[in-house]
Amino acid sequence: MADGVITAQELAGQEQRLVAAMKQVEPQLNDDQHAHVTALLVELSAYNVMRLLHELHAERARMAFGRS
Repeated sequence: MADGVITAQELAGQEQRLVAAMKQVEPQLNDDQHAHVTALLVELSAYNVMRLLHELHAERARMAFGRS
């Protein structure tokens, strides 16, 4: 990722680390905490997707109209 390119292997590795971290934390949560953490992760995921799409759209517009 340091080179600005994310390979399928790097993505798979990140997914494995995420799943491992979630499995480590989940047993420590009571039902209320689990619900709150789940909601937090949903909002974080939505934000990340929205931010990525916004940045891609802005870059596409910049390239189409030649703006720096």
